[in-house]
Amino acid sequence: MSFWNATRDKFARRSTVRATSVPLGYPQALRSVPKSGPVLDRLEAYWYGYRTGLSGLEDLGATDEKIASFERTHSVNLPDDLRNYLLRLNGIDADPQLFCFWPIEKIIPISPDSFGMDRAIVELDEPHRYFIFADFLIESHYYAIYLGDDANRQYRVILPDFPNQPAIASSFSDFLELYLEDHPRIFGNG
Repeated sequence: MSFWNATRDKFARRSTVRATSVPLGYPQALRSVPKSGPVLDRLEAYWYGYRTGLSGLEDLGATDEKIASFERTHSVNLPDDLRNYLLRLNGIDADPQLFCFWPIEKIIPISPDSFGMDRAIVELDEPHRYFIFADFLIESHYYAIYLGDDANRQYRVILPDFPNQPAIASSFSDFLELYLEDHPRIFGNG
């Protein structure tokens, strides 16, 4: 059994509907996604488009109550693009390239307890205002969005566990565009 098949089977065993609903063959799946149109429509098409007609997709999103609770708990205001994404899709366990977009229940601020983020804690201003919302290659590295009040950093997405924490997108929507393009910047290149 190949590494990729074993990894897929691992995700299927701990599965939810979302974990087993992702097709293998990242390049083929991504090529079938429209190149234009609203980013959430394209993201949903990539993650679930081949499942049209199956039940359960209408219940993927987070509730308004969960989002309000998150905002109260962390004293933040989510940007509209992130809020709309959570209401509609609220993450996926793994895509064909092993990106994991976390549901609102799992999104956390960077802290000493968050996955060995010691470098980020030391090097970032306001590390507790950066919230980890996704990972790549089974938590090989993470993506975080700034939800603080500094207008120069507001809503930018960084790789907090990389040296110098590179900013890879100026907003959550820009991050999704890079993700759907399979742009090298999403991996910390370019």
